[in-house]
Amino acid sequence: MKYTFWLCNMCTFLTSMPLHEFIRQWNHHGIRTVVHQTPLALWYTGLLTVPEESVVTNWQTYRIDYDGPLTDIETDNNVVLPESQIQFRD
Repeated sequence: MKYTFWLCNMCTFLTSMPLHEFIRQWNHHGIRTVVHQTPLALWYTGLLTVPEESVVTNWQTYRIDYDGPLTDIETDNNVVLPESQIQFRD
């Protein structure tokens, strides 16, 4: 049992190290289309230039286009699940 715990911890550690390295490199690489700023620098710039007050006045109707096209899908949204053929044993 203790070896299983150790193995899980080692696998988590060994897989998280390359992921953290990838994140670090991704956040600090230059982007060609935006004056060679890094994604992290762009994020900081966005934080500094966002107005303090929201320009959206009604969040209930935000991004709803009442004049936009309607979808052709008509459904009653009824979901039918087939009976499972799996039998469990104790």
